Amino acid sequence: RARRVTPVSLVAVLYLCVGRVPVYMGLVGPSVLPGLGEREQIVPSLAAKFLPTFFLMMLAGAAISASLSTVDSVLLSRGSIMRLNHYV
Repeated sequence: RARRVTPVSLVAVLYLCVGRVPVYMGLVGPSVLPGLGEREQIVPSLAAKFLPTFFLMMLAGAAISASLSTVDSVLLSRGSIMRLNHYV
């Protein structure tokens, strides 16, 4: 018996719903935290105010993981370029 596959439209709707969360946080943030000086601190401040410690640590870990992944990709591409230029 074949397994049911999730319809593409459901995946697209879930993707759009999850993708809108940071946008809504940015729009609602100034009204929830009116005394915030820097606009770049809206998402971390909202997370610190409303999330439990475990989820706050998960958010920080995700941010660090994304940064390390980007650095790894940059180093790999630079190494490949240097190798190509050296041997060609």
